[in-house]
Amino acid sequence: ELARIYETLERPLMRVLFKMERTGVAIDCFALANQSEELAQRIEELRAECERLAGHPFNISSPAQLGQVLFGEMGIPVVKKTASGAPSTDEEVLTELALDHALPKVVLEHRRLTKLRSK
Repeated sequence: ELARIYETLERPLMRVLFKMERTGVAIDCFALANQSEELAQRIEELRAECERLAGHPFNISSPAQLGQVLFGEMGIPVVKKTASGAPSTDEEVLTELALDHALPKVVLEHRRLTKLRSK
């Protein structure tokens, strides 16, 4: 099965990929800058929405502060803890919490777009 995939898919693409790597690909820097700015604006909107939902400003990128808001202030039950015993705010936990709570859903979108913009 792997030999068939190699012969029918990967091997025929080798020449094309080699040319792309050798010559590069064109990037529209203006469009890329515009997209980056749009992402920055959306990220800022999401940050403001998180603070609105929490009722005060906090550092969304801080697991400790996010945990305090979610589990301490909002009273959302802790799903799992980190190795150090702190309430986890990882993607898996936030995804589960997002089913019933607005803030984790917004935080997940904020993280996704922030990660996308940083690449």
